[in-house]
Amino acid sequence: MLRRTVLSATLFAAASAASAMEPSPVTPVIKPTIVASEQLIAIDAGDLKQVAKARFFVSRDQGQSWTMAQEIPVDATNPQVPRFAFKPQGDGSYYIVTAISYRDGRAEIEPKPNSIPAKALLLVVDATPPVVSTLEAVAEAVTDPNATTTTINVTWAITDATFASASLEISIDGGATFSAAQAIPATGSTKLTVPLKTKDGSAQIRIVAKDAAGNQAPSLAKNVTLPQPPDPEKALAVAVGSLPTLAEIQPPPEPVAKASEVKSSENKSSENKLSDTKSSDSKPAVNDAPGAKSVEEKNPATEVKPAATASTTTSRTVLVPANTSFLAGPGADNQLTAARALRDGGDIDSALSIYLRLHDSSVAKTAVAEELVMLAKAGDAAAVVAIADALAPELRTDAARLEHGKALLAVGRATDADAQLLRVRKGADEAREALLYIGKSAALQGKTAVATKIYEKLATGDDAVAAEAKLLRGK
Repeated sequence: MLRRTVLSATLFAAASAASAMEPSPVTPVIKPTIVASEQLIAIDAGDLKQVAKARFFVSRDQGQSWTMAQEIPVDATNPQVPRFAFKPQGDGSYYIVTAISYRDGRAEIEPKPNSIPAKALLLVVDATPPVVSTLEAVAEAVTDPNATTTTINVTWAITDATFASASLEISIDGGATFSAAQAIPATGSTKLTVPLKTKDGSAQIRIVAKDAAGNQAPSLAKNVTLPQPPDPEKALAVAVGSLPTLAEIQPPPEPVAKASEVKSSENKSSENKLSDTKSSDSKPAVNDAPGAKSVEEKNPATEVKPAATASTTTSRTVLVPANTSFLAGPGADNQLTAARALRDGGDIDSALSIYLRLHDSSVAKTAVAEELVMLAKAGDAAAVVAIADALAPELRTDAARLEHGKALLAVGRATDADAQLLRVRKGADEAREALLYIGKSAALQGKTAVATKIYEKLATGDDAVAAEAKLLRGK
């Protein structure tokens, strides 16, 4: 029985076949060995003293023709394993067959044209690394002013006859270093989440592909310019600019009366004054009565009360704990439960102390929203402003911005209130209430027509906001 062995620095392959066999008339199924470069092929024929010589045949055309590449004699006194240094002439498939001659006269049959012996060794030479034929990467737009990450959509295609694996890599330091993001197939698409803050405001995407022969090479890096969050001040300016002007919604001016009409009106006015004087002789003057109300009655639904002045101060000290460790899991949940119990029991200060500690926890957003509502209900708008002004960007949720805006309005800072209320996202649960307070702010700033139009828009709903808007509108 003859065994063949293929040896190199990284490869050892073996196959067996019966000696002196005729080539198979049918092309056999032979598992290929994939290599990238020159290979050293040796035989293992058992007792080398019985081997006279070994010949190595090579076919590059699927067995249509065979060429004897080398004949190696074996010294009977000092036998050495015959080794054939196979040097491929480019990428492709190569069949290699050995034919051994023994000292007792036996000899293996040489391969014949148009046939492939079953004992043949199939080497697939692939010295070319995979090629990334397609690589597209586009960053999604960012609409949240508080966003810290964005998504990059990546599409790719890799071309290689013996593709084995590939890795999608990303760099956020200008291409100085790359880290593997995920393993990928030869073709496909995926999404990568990347930070918005990078060395140069961009990210670089590349693919490192490897084939079965061990060839690998990185693709050219794709530069992706990262979007930046919208500027809150610019967003506010756009939002304010979209509000209707007074000229757009105020009623048309009264027509100018003719001179004759003015004179007639003056005569009637004099008559009315005379009538009023006579009437006052028989009835006491209401305004002269001690503690009497004005004769002119006001509609409480449309009257807007002035906000508290900016001198309003908090009735409690707000101290956010510094250098605390991040609290998560059951510990954070238990602290939140304790804060709620103290709040419901009326101990606002003790509840606030725990809520402030939870700013650095896994329940921070919930804690912030609850503490601001608690302080607002307690009438401490200044404390709400103090806490909200110091919030970290990631804690400024829609709920926090709403309470912040309401408190700013309560302490007389209408313009600052608008800045917070206008940052509440359009589709948020708090959006309608935020718009209601924007209307109240407009009314306090003397923009009655703008406030009325906002109330009319909100009054079409059937929620509590709609009910209050109807009252403010005067219906």
